[in-house]
Amino acid sequence: MPLPTIQLTNCDWLSFSVLMIPTERERLQGFTLTQPQGYILREYGNTNIYAHRAMLHTPDGEKVLTLLWQPYSKVLHPDSLYVEVANKLLYYDYSHVLGLLKQIHPYQWQSLSRFDICTDFLPTDHQRQTIQWLASGKAYVQGKREGSQFHDYKQGQQVDKVPRCMSWGSPYTAVKFKLYNKTKEIFEIDANGRRWCIKPYIAAAWRDAGLNDQFDIWRLEVSITGASSFQWYGARLDWDTTRPEIYMPLYYDLVQSRFVIRKNEGHTNKRYDKVIPFLETPADGLERLRKMPPTGERHIHELAGTIRALVKELDKPEVQASKSTALPLLATLGTIIDASKLQGYFSRTMDKTFDQWKIDYINSLP
Repeated sequence: MPLPTIQLTNCDWLSFSVLMIPTERERLQGFTLTQPQGYILREYGNTNIYAHRAMLHTPDGEKVLTLLWQPYSKVLHPDSLYVEVANKLLYYDYSHVLGLLKQIHPYQWQSLSRFDICTDFLPTDHQRQTIQWLASGKAYVQGKREGSQFHDYKQGQQVDKVPRCMSWGSPYTAVKFKLYNKTKEIFEIDANGRRWCIKPYIAAAWRDAGLNDQFDIWRLEVSITGASSFQWYGARLDWDTTRPEIYMPLYYDLVQSRFVIRKNEGHTNKRYDKVIPFLETPADGLERLRKMPPTGERHIHELAGTIRALVKELDKPEVQASKSTALPLLATLGTIIDASKLQGYFSRTMDKTFDQWKIDYINSLP
């Protein structure tokens, strides 16, 4: 079974948090960011979560960083600065980012937030068949219980459904996989039939690696949310993880351990369903990504069931139809989360902090 000769592995999303070190004046008047020499730093107003948002650009207008600070939520540290690295920079060299950030404001490292790693490849006949089987149900990814799928319709003598994007994991899953046609995502055809690339730096990376963007190049992507809550080989995921020599073996370990494709042969015991190779992975090493052990902070885990029950009550249509019922329940939920010190439990389950979730919930009420 021939496997691809070219696989391009890259980081595609990187965000993290640091704690700014305030001066005495800043403790009273709020933080002030400094524009690094050779860059342009501009503030663009607030968001639902942070009071301040700024972007760092090069003089040519290329975005480098997005910066968010002064969180509204008491769950987040008041000195935290949330940083997103521009997508284009991830396809070049971003090792200077922490040094650049020190010029903006003195800080200490806090945590790695979201980290996406992907592999791009031109599918072989075997891989195309596997993609079709995953879309039709003739094959499945072991252990995955939720997911979604998008497809195109191909017009001919018959109308065929052609897979375009498949994902595994719910919106609240910390480690999610997505398999999709990246060429169709970054190339657009205008009304005159001209083919435009909306992310030319990705196409350039393909050409440098020997991948022909005139054909459909697919991507298998893994997204890790709350990355600092995981460990690999006993070490917490942090800035060092973002180095290619670290994240490439991490990616292949994740594929080998969490993205196992099996043929849907109907066995009661799914271990007897045949494993279908997909990406070429190194033979050495297989270490699962694991949750970090508890830090020792006291949590009242017995109240986790109460939190789940209150969320279920708040999800009921009759509760959502009445603000006079919903808002007291919402306040009670917040009180219990704070008293039990289960903010992290709620954030991991809902994929957002309670304050973020509360704002979204209130906005959804009639």
